[in-house]
This record gives sequence, structure tokens and C-alpha cells, in this order.
Amino acid sequence: MPRSNRVREVLHPVPGALLLVVAWFCLAAGVTLADPLAEAMARQQVLVAAWPAGERVAGFKSAFSSPQMQQRFGLDRAAFAVLPASAERCAGQVAGCTVSRAGYERMVLEIEVALRLGAAITQPLADEAALLAHIDGVMPAVELPELALEGKVTPNGIDYIASNIGVRGYILGAVRDPALLQGTAPELMLTRGATVLAQGHADGALAAALELVNAAVAAGYELRPGQVLLSGAVGAMMPAEPGDYVADYGALGTLRFTVR
Repeated sequence: MPRSNRVREVLHPVPGALLLVVAWFCLAAGVTLADPLAEAMARQQVLVAAWPAGERVAGFKSAFSSPQMQQRFGLDRAAFAVLPASAERCAGQVAGCTVSRAGYERMVLEIEVALRLGAAITQPLADEAALLAHIDGVMPAVELPELALEGKVTPNGIDYIASNIGVRGYILGAVRDPALLQGTAPELMLTRGATVLAQGHADGALAAALELVNAAVAAGYELRPGQVLLSGAVGAMMPAEPGDYVADYGALGTLRFTVR
């Protein structure tokens, strides 16, 4: 079981996915699915369904969406994880956000783009224009996942997917107009002091979010107004060293936080 889930603290999905039923049967019978990624997603749903009720599903996270990340972790396509509301750090704080590494073995930082749903999605969407019609805001985001998994010296992508991809924490910035994702996408940069740690741009955020939405719908989840979609890492993952950080997203805004 991943360290991030050892207290079984986070999620409660919407039931009803056929995959979940098949997963319960296969895992109970000791049967594995032919597709390793499909089996990992099934195990993720079993893990999610086993957590107690009462935790609000805050959204979904795209993962391994770039060919480079897929190659690094031995995958042939993207996947996703489910975000718990309790994992949001510094919610509503305008300034002075401090996050702790306590309870982590290996915290990392990922700069991402968050899209907020303004309308429910119950069917697959055809294109980015259809997705934008369901989005009422976009914001900078920094994810704080746990990269270490218990019992795994060198985890691969399948290991991470089965463990809900190390979801532990995330920070969201102020909400901006989603039209900012159209045209020339803003550039993103994460710095600690004078050191540039990660760079990228938001031009793939809509495509990643569209793939994420359709995968979540296919898995049987309900996508509701107010939930967020994290685009997946933009640029490299960075170790969360102590210090003061600035995530500059250009027109999308700026996130400032401290790691202790």
C-alpha cells in the first residue's frame, strides 16, 4: 500500500463503473487482467472504493500525459487519479501558505494548470471547445505528491497508478478567465530564491484535461460543478526542499508558498 494512503484518509468515488465490479471480482479471485494499465486502474478504483465515506471528491488529476513521462515510467498511454478535498493546502489563503513535509518520505513538487468545472459532465466530450463550455475558471496549481511507495524500491507507472498516483496535497491559486488558455498559452516557471527549478507552458492543458474528463467518465465517475481538473506536471518534477517558492504563471497568476 502506498505511504500516501496508509491511513486510508481520502476518497469516496461514485459507484457504478463496470470496471469496478470486474475489478472486485478479479482481485478476489486472484485473476489479473490482460492489460497491465487497465488492471492498475481497476486496483486504483478498488482502493478508492474501500476508503470511508464522507470525503468529498474535489476533482481529478491527469498523469503520465506526455510521451516523455510515459517512456520514463514504462507506460503506453496516460492515466488519472482522484483528488480529495482534504488534500487542498492553504485553501482560501491569500498569502502566507506554508506546507509541511511531515508524513512524507519523498515529497516532490509539480507545477500544473487547474481547470474548474462550471457544469456537470456525464458523457464523453468531443473536443476542447466542448470542454471549455463546461469550464468556468482556470488557475495556477502546484501538486505535492508522495513519490515513495512502500515495498517498492523502484516503482514503475503501473505501481503509481494502482496507488492513486501518490496523491497527498495540492495548492490552487486565484481563479482566472478560462479564455486565457486559448491562443498563445502562458509560460510557467517555478523558482526557489534565484534558482529556476522548472519551466514549461500551458499549451497542452486543454488537451490533457479533455483526455482526463473522458477517461473519468468512462470509468464511471461523476464530474460535478466546482470540481477541478489538474493538467498533469508541466516541466520536471522537483524534490520539495525547504525554502520559499514562487510559481509564476504569467497571465494565469502567481502562487507563493513555503516548504518546511
